[in-house]
Amino acid sequence: WSGPPVVGGFLDQAGPVDLRPLRISPAEADALDPQLRLLLPTVWQCLERAGHTPRSLTEEGGRVGVFVASMWDDHLMTAGDGWERGEAVEVVATRATLPNRLSHAFGWQGPSLAVDTACSSSLTALHLAMNALRAGECDSAVVAGVNLITHRRHLGLLAGLGLLAEPDGGRPGGAYDEAAPGWYVGEAVGALLLRRADTAARDGDPVHGILETSWSAHAGGTGRFGAPGPEPLTASLRRMLDAAGLDPATVSYVEGAAAGAGLADAAEFAAFAELLADHGRPVPLGTLKPNVGHSEGASGIAQLMKVLLQLRHGRIAPTLLSDLPSPLVDWDDKNLFVPGRPTAWETVHGPRRAVVNAVGSGGTYGHVVVRDPEGTR
Repeated sequence: WSGPPVVGGFLDQAGPVDLRPLRISPAEADALDPQLRLLLPTVWQCLERAGHTPRSLTEEGGRVGVFVASMWDDHLMTAGDGWERGEAVEVVATRATLPNRLSHAFGWQGPSLAVDTACSSSLTALHLAMNALRAGECDSAVVAGVNLITHRRHLGLLAGLGLLAEPDGGRPGGAYDEAAPGWYVGEAVGALLLRRADTAARDGDPVHGILETSWSAHAGGTGRFGAPGPEPLTASLRRMLDAAGLDPATVSYVEGAAAGAGLADAAEFAAFAELLADHGRPVPLGTLKPNVGHSEGASGIAQLMKVLLQLRHGRIAPTLLSDLPSPLVDWDDKNLFVPGRPTAWETVHGPRRAVVNAVGSGGTYGHVVVRDPEGTR
């Protein structure tokens, strides 16, 4: 990367990892996509924290599905650079390789899907996993998201499209920033284990949240491509809640995408304000992006993990708001507020319930509703 300095949330390393316990030799591991080198141990840690092993999930014929969200082909572009220099092409780096190698490494025979709907990929993957569980296509599902920046074209394209924020004084600003439109890039990897609620209760699994419903939809032809207005998002959120029989008045927190694209962020804020217009009290809206950067295809799973941590502690984390808030956002709206300090998560008409939203740059939405497991851990 030969452009200006980039500020964002970067992982310390994506280097060598000992994958021999998964029957992957050091030489083979060196040739793997760095995203896969992180995904394999991350999924293993996810299982450990859930009190399971790869084999325990397949007892009595259980099938495990794997749904991996990823939107960039940095490793493939790196291999292409080598080919142009005359090196042999020995790298397999299709996105399907990510879930397929996970399924192979852990011996799982359920669906194995790569999901790319741009920045909404993680929540789209979650939606597909939830549907697969309900349809009986699998008995457990691992949903993972990963985003690494390992090729100069990744940053070059964002900069060329005007999506790469230029930090003020070398430090990132807060959310809804007027002075630095665009996003601060973020690297992330995360994995969740999904099981049906009755199965998790039977096996005594630690439960961090109940996923009540999810949704995936496109904004259609309204507005400019990549910058739809608030109306289709409001309609999509309402369809999700109506289909699940949930009243917006029971939502006590919303976690927004707020990636840094000014028009899209303002449209999302307006959509939530319209959805919650009859709530009767202002609802807190937060976003993780000022803390860790916008991790693109992995952002949805990072947002959901933040909400799960908030459910665990019963508190809402503050959102780092810009000192120069965008004039595109209606800050006088009484239906929403952005908490600037840690606050207690107050319940409204039942358990703590949150809506998590992700917006893809191509217009695809992903939403999920998660509630407190009511003391079950």
